[in-house]
Amino acid sequence: MARTQPARWGAQAPTTEDEARERILLAAMRCYLRHGVPRTTVEDIAREAMIHRTTVYAYFKSRDEILAGVVLLEARGLVTTSDRIMSGAGRFEDRLVDAFLAARRAIVQSPFLSLLFDRDNAAQTFGATYASDLIQQRTLPALTGYIATAQESGELRDDASALAMARWLLRVQYMLMTDPPEENDAVEATLRTFVVASIAPRPAHDPVD
Repeated sequence: MARTQPARWGAQAPTTEDEARERILLAAMRCYLRHGVPRTTVEDIAREAMIHRTTVYAYFKSRDEILAGVVLLEARGLVTTSDRIMSGAGRFEDRLVDAFLAARRAIVQSPFLSLLFDRDNAAQTFGATYASDLIQQRTLPALTGYIATAQESGELRDDASALAMARWLLRVQYMLMTDPPEENDAVEATLRTFVVASIAPRPAHDPVD
């Protein structure tokens, strides 16, 4: 029976399981940037990490799990920043706009995420949707809570559930992530004119005599 090639890990092996997983994910990210997501194989990732492909499968069950890990690794700063802004002081609409703009900047500044969300790169359409779904799963519960609190204080319309509103806002965020680059002032104007206005409290109507 053929012997399995031992894992090498380059000059220094990882000391913890978390470090091993992160090194595999970073190797996968480099491969995605070099070859694109669809063309990257587990063999490519193993070679980049200087390990055998069986070692990759010891930490990740599939290519999809690796991609999910890379997305969440690269997006953790985005998620943390958005949550910090949304949990801060000030009007809800200002915090929401600031969080949306920060997320957009994070996409632009990340070579990997900007590759996924490039709408001109048709091969990455699945990757963008997949990445967006993962990011939304991480942000939906917290955003729903912030919306519910704002509804209770009268800052937002209350004729829609907080969950439904959060899901709609995250769909808007996805569209912003895939839109062509635009000046922040223009994006902010669009958000305030259309998005903020759509979730603002409805004006009270005078009773009919």
